[in-house]
Amino acid sequence: PFCLQPKLETTAVYRSSLVVITYRNVFFVGTLQAACHLVREAGGEVLECVLLVELEDLKGKDKVPAPCHSLVKF
Repeated sequence: PFCLQPKLETTAVYRSSLVVITYRNVFFVGTLQAACHLVREAGGEVLECVLLVELEDLKGKDKVPAPCHSLVKF
């Protein structure tokens, strides 16, 4: 099966960096959770996540460890 392994460029986030993550959807939150984890591991802080599309009934953004804002909600 196909599996996406999120990676973070090691020079992209420095200690105490403030990061805003943009993401296309929050149907399945695993990748977004992993991105937040990688930023924290690199010493940064995720200020918020900006989502293009959110399916509100799935309540996916409730599982993300940062505030999320959606541009389109279904």
